[in-house]
Amino acid sequence: YPAQFGRFCGNMKGLLDGVDVRAIFAPDEKRQDQGYARQGDPEAFLESIDACLLWGLDDGAAPLLLRAARRKRNPVFIDLLDPGDPFYLLASKPYVFADAMRLEDSREVLAGLNIDASALSKNFNRSPETERRLRAAAPLVWRGRGDAWRPVMDQILRHGQAFSFCPVGGRPAATDQSFPVAGPDFGGVVFYRFVCGEGVYGLYAPQGEFIARNHLGYEPGLDKAFAPKRYARTADDFKRLCLYYPQAVAAYLAGETPRELTALTGVINQYGEHLNWEATALSRLEKSRVLGGRIKRVLAARHDPYDLAKLFRGVEVVSAVAASEERAAAETFRRALGGNALCFLASDLSPVTDAFARRLLRISRQKCPAGFLARAAAFRKRHSLVLWISLRSRRRAWRGQVEGYPEVIRALFTRHPGLGVIFDGAPSWERETLAGIRERLPRELDVFDATALALHESVVCVHLADFCIIAYGNGLTFPNIANLPGILHGPRKIMGLAPDVTQPVPFAPIARENAAGWVCAPPVNEQDEADYLNAGNYDLDVPVLTELALDLAGKVE
Repeated sequence: YPAQFGRFCGNMKGLLDGVDVRAIFAPDEKRQDQGYARQGDPEAFLESIDACLLWGLDDGAAPLLLRAARRKRNPVFIDLLDPGDPFYLLASKPYVFADAMRLEDSREVLAGLNIDASALSKNFNRSPETERRLRAAAPLVWRGRGDAWRPVMDQILRHGQAFSFCPVGGRPAATDQSFPVAGPDFGGVVFYRFVCGEGVYGLYAPQGEFIARNHLGYEPGLDKAFAPKRYARTADDFKRLCLYYPQAVAAYLAGETPRELTALTGVINQYGEHLNWEATALSRLEKSRVLGGRIKRVLAARHDPYDLAKLFRGVEVVSAVAASEERAAAETFRRALGGNALCFLASDLSPVTDAFARRLLRISRQKCPAGFLARAAAFRKRHSLVLWISLRSRRRAWRGQVEGYPEVIRALFTRHPGLGVIFDGAPSWERETLAGIRERLPRELDVFDATALALHESVVCVHLADFCIIAYGNGLTFPNIANLPGILHGPRKIMGLAPDVTQPVPFAPIARENAAGWVCAPPVNEQDEADYLNAGNYDLDVPVLTELALDLAGKVE
């Protein structure tokens, strides 16, 4: 066990050499903190263990230690993070590379380096002059579009390592060591270990990672401040995984062979977000000949809904997808270290290109049963005009859709007798809504229910349509693949509409090459909730929506 990782490996070896370990307590289903009981009975937990390994005394460990101090029989608590080690670990806060006590004295270093400003996180007070120097030394080039990746990722792609600077020694620091953690519920973080010199190193996560950049993590009853808490939970998962795989960590740190540049993907558990942020990022890397060139391996962490091995045949796709998300996160960590990987987080909002969409359709058709393809082709053949409607009945939903959609469809059917309608949506939520809509439709109208289709069947089915009406959400995904023109509706806040916008306006919610274009129908009477992502229901002006649909149908038929 080498000593580069502080005294962690040595302490672990000394403990395990003479102990018969019969069981290890895993974290609860919420995976909070380092694995000790948080939601269960702490007394029962303390009674059932002989030793508890900790890495740093974080907020979760303190109450457990206080409770143990009042007991007659106590387990042994072993803190594997020696306070004397030069290892900077901040519990319950975004990680930083190191303290900045000597930042003011590092003017000449800052001026000459194109560093990532996120390495000097806002966890300490900076003077305006220091802020100015940082911005001058490390302009953040990532803009969420174009060819620029986030700074750390760009450095890894260009140089096979990332660079920062050590405020303690005033010297440049580099890393080719990464520790990927598929975060709780939604998102992922790659932690990087920077080595400054003899005995000085640090660990931090770039602030531009997916889970932080998009402020994800809204849940009922929680405000926007929950996102940093989820980020801290992911940091606790990192500590837990290091405790589970000490041999893999030690071997990875001791390895001297060049790292294998690996694209990390599949950290997002929604098929729409995964396509728009991850699969398209891989497509962008492939187009620039980086994927299949410098990057020859893709690590699919928790989700692979579009079958990346078939989409990107020029690279090795290593799957860590498992029966449970907890197991998948552990497999991602283990496979990355075992594969000597330097992980590049392939997550950036990139456009769906025409070529990528055609490839996705071809692969999806190959997966479909012949009977389904025949049924889909027959439906298209029966109609001169096909409308795709994406339903949404929970959170950010159109209140009057059961009555409103039939009114719009009847107007379209009267003017276009060759109309057919396809309904899409989550079957568990839309079953009742769709039943109510169909009761109000003309019996002679031909309806195709796509709510219960498999993902590849939905990709094929959406290409039957000529135009669409969509509720803002995951329902955008399939029409964007098929590049359908359409009408979009949803809450103002999530769509970024100003309060004074009362007329339909052109709208482009996600990136698409040669986009056909959508029009946004402004909502009215929105439900005023602080946690709008979990509420935000609204009404629509049905005559306005009908007029928009009639106008669009006349253009595409």
